[in-house]
Amino acid sequence: MPPSVASWDASSSSWECSAARVGVFSHGAGGLPGPSSAAAVVTEARIAELHRLGVRGFDLDLFFPLDSAGAGSRSLYVGHPRRLRQAWARSPALATSREWRRNKSVFGLTSAEVLRASGGALLSADALLALASRLPGLTLALDLKGGGQQPRYGAHLLYLARQVAYRNLTERVWLWAGTASAAKAVHRALSRRGDAPPRLRLGRTILDVGAPRLAHGSEPDCAAALSAAEVRSFAFLGPSLRCTNAALVSALGRLHVGRQLLVWVVDSPAELFEVLARGASAVVSNEPLLLLAALRNASDDGRVRRQCGA
Repeated sequence: MPPSVASWDASSSSWECSAARVGVFSHGAGGLPGPSSAAAVVTEARIAELHRLGVRGFDLDLFFPLDSAGAGSRSLYVGHPRRLRQAWARSPALATSREWRRNKSVFGLTSAEVLRASGGALLSADALLALASRLPGLTLALDLKGGGQQPRYGAHLLYLARQVAYRNLTERVWLWAGTASAAKAVHRALSRRGDAPPRLRLGRTILDVGAPRLAHGSEPDCAAALSAAEVRSFAFLGPSLRCTNAALVSALGRLHVGRQLLVWVVDSPAELFEVLARGASAVVSNEPLLLLAALRNASDDGRVRRQCGA
């Protein structure tokens, strides 16, 4: 079964109840035992190994190369642009790329150059969605990079949403949409076909960077710019760890709009139980195995069963 995630509910935000159904997402397929727990290039083998160890959720970044027109899912690749730029900075495979020498951006590379730089190891979106169809309970949270900077972002996000719907993965693939306007554009486009639009899970991040400070204390007021109309455009919200504070919980209560909270990045059991107590229903972590073990221990000692009937 995929991670079962409950909507935010102030009346049942104790961590004991949340622990019974919390989803733990590996950040960038990181968290494997060993000195190199994270890697710039995410492979199918890496995801499969974490899945074998019990990880069912993966928060992954996607990008589109220069020659991608949004016409095929193979034109989208798994990887964070900044991390790939660092890994490929001195790659001899890109020595002849004028665009790469000029701005060191993966968005300026062709598909052939991307595959050459990665040695053919880079996972395509097509292969990733096929993997989600094969592996039991695999749940993905996909963040297509380029929103706000790349003019082709909207077309690629729509294509990705259509692929998710076509493969009947709407319950197991969540999409970060960036802005309310991007989410609305996807919903409008998918509703034009005349039949009922698929129930896509679209979400947006809530950042603490640049957020105003609360009147008393140093915590960020990340909910200051949220409105009920904007929140309704999304199925889930992704506040950063610092944003998941009492002010955000209070604001969501005032807006009377229950939404799933996928908090990032949570790397210790103490942080996990703190955000669960504040209404989080899923977390993104660099240490998914550690958090899954903490949740199992919490369940084994009987607290979850007594509180939730689990």
